[in-house]
Amino acid sequence: MDTPSKSLNELLRLPCFEGLPSEEVTPLLPLLTFRVFAPHQRIITEGEEGQHLYFLIDGQVRVTTIDRSGRQVLLSVLERGDFFGEGSLFTGRPRSATVEALTTCSTLQVPRKEWQEHLEQAPALREAIHKAHQTRQTVTALSRVPIFGTLTRQEREKLASYLIPRTCARHEIVINEGDLDRSFFLITWGQAVAVQGYGTPQEQVLTIMEAGDFFGEMALLLSAPRSATIWALTRLELLELPEQAFQNLLEERQALSQAIEQVIAKRLERVMEVRADRRMAQVLNQTVIRGEAAVTDRLLVRERTRCPQGCRRCEEACQERFGRSRLHLDGVIVGYLTIPTACRHCLYPECVPACPVDALQWDSNGRLYVNERCHGCGRCARACPYGAIEMVQVTPEPHRGLLGRLLANLVGREGTTGNTETITRAEKCDLCRDYSEPACIAACPTGALKLVQVEDYFGVRFGPRGQRTGGS
Repeated sequence: MDTPSKSLNELLRLPCFEGLPSEEVTPLLPLLTFRVFAPHQRIITEGEEGQHLYFLIDGQVRVTTIDRSGRQVLLSVLERGDFFGEGSLFTGRPRSATVEALTTCSTLQVPRKEWQEHLEQAPALREAIHKAHQTRQTVTALSRVPIFGTLTRQEREKLASYLIPRTCARHEIVINEGDLDRSFFLITWGQAVAVQGYGTPQEQVLTIMEAGDFFGEMALLLSAPRSATIWALTRLELLELPEQAFQNLLEERQALSQAIEQVIAKRLERVMEVRADRRMAQVLNQTVIRGEAAVTDRLLVRERTRCPQGCRRCEEACQERFGRSRLHLDGVIVGYLTIPTACRHCLYPECVPACPVDALQWDSNGRLYVNERCHGCGRCARACPYGAIEMVQVTPEPHRGLLGRLLANLVGREGTTGNTETITRAEKCDLCRDYSEPACIAACPTGALKLVQVEDYFGVRFGPRGQRTGGS
C-alpha cells in the first residue's frame, strides 16, 4: 500500500467494509499489520486465547471446528473481503474454531485491545461485524452437534435462519414438566438442568446439559407432554426452533430423524440408570441443588475427615503469597467434602460478561484471571453467585509476573515503588497461575485440600463429552 488514501480505498472496497462511513474505517489504518500466510499454515487454533482480528485481502482460508463426538466439521471457506477471529474479541472466550490457509493468503491483522478501543468510536462498523459474528455463532453451534454436523454447510445456514435467539437468567425455568408447548432448543452458552418432580419432595436431577446439547425433541417426536422441567443452572443462551420448522427439517432429512430417535433412546436409558443408582441420584441432587459443583469441570475440594481441627495452613499460605487469602475454607458441604469459597473457574462464568472492560479472561490452561485492565468497578463481584471475588485496595506495582514479584520480595515492596496511593481492584483465586503449584495445596499437611476433576472425583457421569444427555 503506497499511500494512506490508496490504503483507505482498498479497505473500503472490501465487502466487509461496503457502505460503512470512511471516518470509521480511516482510524484503522495505523493499527493494521500486513501478514502473509503460506498454504496449509494454521492462523488460528481452536481453544487458544484470541489476540487478533484478521481481514482477508487475498487468498482463501478454511474454518473448521471439532464437534462433540470429536469429528472435524467444515464451517466455511472464506475469501477476499472476509474477516475472521472476531469471536474471541467480542466474547472474551477462547477461539471457537481453527482457521488454516488453503492458498497463499494476504491479511491485515489488528490487535485485540486496539480493535476494542476503536469499536467504541465506530458504531456502524461494530454493528456490521457483530451481526456477521452472530450468524457465524449460530452456524458454529449447529456444527458442534453431531446430528447437525452431517448437514451440508448450506443446509446449516438455512436452518440457522429459522432459529430464534433466547436468553434465560440463572435459575430461570425454560420449560415445565407436563407442558404441551412444541419447540426444540439448542444450548449455545451456559448450563441447564433436567429435573423430574421439580419443587416436590421427590425432585430428582436427571442430568446437566451445556453448550452443544439440545432438548425438547421428545415432546415433538412423541407428540407427548414435556417429560421434565429444564431450568438454567447458569445464565443461558439458547436457539429455539419452532415446531413447524423442526418437522419440515425431519421430512427433508430422514437420517436426521433416525439420529434423534437414537438420542431419545439413550436419554430414556439414562433416566432409568439414574433412578436405579441411588448414589448417583443423591450426588446429582447434592451437586446441583445444594453444592452447584457442576458449573465447572474441576474444583477445589477439602476432605473434612483429613483436615486437622483448627488448621488454616492453606489460607495462611495464600495470604503469604498474595498479601491476603483468596480462599476461605468454610463453604458448601457435599457429603464428606467441603467446597471452599474460592473461584471455581466456571465453564460459563457470570463475572466475564458483567465486566465492561474485558478484565477477566482465561489463560491457555483454562484458568480465569483478572488482568491489568481492571478499574475496580465491582460488577464482577456482584455478578459472582459464589462470593468468590472481592474488591480490595492495592498499591500499584511496576513489577509484573513471577520474576517481578520475586524481585519485589527480595528488595522489599516499599523500596520498589515509593507509592502510597491505592486503587481498587478485583481479587480472586487464579490457581496461582504464575507458580508451579497452588500455595494452598502445597501447604496442606495432610493432602485434604486438592484440585479434582468434577466428573471423575464425584463418581457421576454428568454425561461424557460428545454424549451429554438432556431431557424433555
